[in-house]
Amino acid sequence: MAIDLTSASSGNLPAKQQHQSLSAAARLVRQQIAGWKFTDALPAGINESIVSVVEAKLREAMVPAGTKAAAVLLDRLFTVLRMPSSDVLTTWLDLINGYPPGVLRRAIDGVLRRYKWNSVPRPADIVEQIVEDRDYNELIALHNKIRTLRLKLRRPSRVAA
Repeated sequence: MAIDLTSASSGNLPAKQQHQSLSAAARLVRQQIAGWKFTDALPAGINESIVSVVEAKLREAMVPAGTKAAAVLLDRLFTVLRMPSSDVLTTWLDLINGYPPGVLRRAIDGVLRRYKWNSVPRPADIVEQIVEDRDYNELIALHNKIRTLRLKLRRPSRVAA
């Protein structure tokens, strides 16, 4: 059974649509490899080219936001809440710029929806939202499974005598 990942091509889609398309492709591949263990034979339809395509899409989806994009996303948070000092803001950027922009946007939206205190939220509030992000966790799990598949594909099969 071949896996069609053409629907996951995210070239010029807006960030939200890119994530949704990738999630659909990730779920498709994940269904095929659900319950698979390294000691099992490769699932039907899984080969080097499929693994390469999914790896490329995952790398694309997990590219870190970087300092500039993280600053733009934090601006969204601090238009509503009080802006921290520049030293504190630098620390914020150092702590969150390694996450993908779509994940940061959802985390910041989550903080905005849930934050109740009269002080500035902490970076931990954003990281907590990221840890709870089901789609991000799904991508990480798929990434780990794909890495394991890649090892299995490179390992010569052993034939029982």
